[in-house]
Amino acid sequence: MEPFSACVIIPVFNHSNHIEATVRCITELNLPCILVNDGSNQNCSSVLENLTRSFNIHLLTHEKNQGKGAAIFTALEFAKQQHYTHALQIDADGQHNLNDINRFLDAARQNPLALINGVPQYDDSVPKSRLYGRKISTFWVRINTLSTDIIDVLCGFRVYPVDQTLLVIHENSIGRRMEFDLEIIVYLYRASIRIINLETKVIYPADGSSNFDMWQDNVRISKAHTKHFFLMLGELLKRIFNR
Repeated sequence: MEPFSACVIIPVFNHSNHIEATVRCITELNLPCILVNDGSNQNCSSVLENLTRSFNIHLLTHEKNQGKGAAIFTALEFAKQQHYTHALQIDADGQHNLNDINRFLDAARQNPLALINGVPQYDDSVPKSRLYGRKISTFWVRINTLSTDIIDVLCGFRVYPVDQTLLVIHENSIGRRMEFDLEIIVYLYRASIRIINLETKVIYPADGSSNFDMWQDNVRISKAHTKHFFLMLGELLKRIFNR
């Protein structure tokens, strides 16, 4: 196995309020940073271009918006090319506790074949609709994996083992938008990748902006749950018949 080498990956779509502070924190930790501009507007794109002149970071660009999952995939492919073994995913909207970066990377360093999965600890800023939606998603994932090993499936603060994650992405049909976070962790679990859950504080800044579409993204997530439910049934029936 290659020596542990980690980078930070951040998908960005029209998030200009918090991205500079996030990048500054990462570079102060002496961590390589990969931003993916996923078809952002001119204002955000200009902010990202300015960051490349102020900080030693990598900026990858999708000319058109392809979705959060597609941006993470692009970043993971680039991370592999740069010989990073692990990639810590952070959202660009200021929700995540950057003080937990080293704690998550330490856990990945001690468990290099595992996915280090963030479990959000919310304050009063969390919208109730998002809170209940996450609980429903976690409930269905427990059914679809027949396990309680995954505590949260939608948190965008996690550390991926790069090679294992890319292998799973290439071998499966995984959604490239907001359903990606859910699907990749389920597929990694099915590939016998250990899931290590770590608590982390998550806030919803007053000046933050979310790209989560309550209608379209909930439909995508519901379709993903349905797909994995039938995959689980197929695996269960196969086990029964094999016995």
